[in-house]
Amino acid sequence: MDRQSLRRETVGIVVTVLFLALGFLSMWLSKEFLKLEGEAVLVFLLLVPIIVYTIFSGRLSELRAGGLEAKFVNVAGQSAEFASETIEPSVGEMEVVAKEGARQLQRQLERLDESKPITLTLTLGKEGYYHREVWLRYMEALSQYRNFRFVVILDHENKFVAYIPSWAMLQILRMEALGEEFVRHINEGEIRELRQYPGVVTRTISTKSTNLDALREMTAQNLEALIVIDEDQRLKGVVEREQILSKLLLGMAR
Repeated sequence: MDRQSLRRETVGIVVTVLFLALGFLSMWLSKEFLKLEGEAVLVFLLLVPIIVYTIFSGRLSELRAGGLEAKFVNVAGQSAEFASETIEPSVGEMEVVAKEGARQLQRQLERLDESKPITLTLTLGKEGYYHREVWLRYMEALSQYRNFRFVVILDHENKFVAYIPSWAMLQILRMEALGEEFVRHINEGEIRELRQYPGVVTRTISTKSTNLDALREMTAQNLEALIVIDEDQRLKGVVEREQILSKLLLGMAR
């Protein structure tokens, strides 16, 4: 084995060992000092590749953890900056499907852009308009698309009232008695009763919320994405956990 190959292999081993060491160190720090659990630990571990990168790029010069010493130069400031940035740049456009009659379903499906989050909207107080069987057919057809995220409930002025993840809505509609009751509450505009169903979310975020606010809300609601509204309580789009985390990590690596 020549000297250059030996040097390359040695560097590879050192980097691997360092990566593993930082991974275990991150897990220990996140549990012992930051008191993170579950998914929060996973998010923290995502920072490890960035640490490795900053070490070899020269942006990380000192870290203190037992006998290991290093010091963050630019990364700490950048991470704080991106965490406090509003989510508006991260809000993605969505495909909005208004629940109509069964005949319009196929036509709406043909127009869908599968690359965007898909939401089904319902309007409160349209007496006798919605029927469980037709609604269930809509849900099952839309569920073929992996980006079908939410069912959003609006008032008569098209302002946000609540939303429910698509999988939770399907579960309700597939139980005949419970589904019929839910549909009746929608038709009669009974907001208070709707809030009592499992999976119904009435709290959301606005375009002025920060990236950190969005991550906290996703953790609180156990969701991978959130509906975003504007200052007039109208639908603005969808923000996804993956988008925010990618932006934070890329911002730290700059």
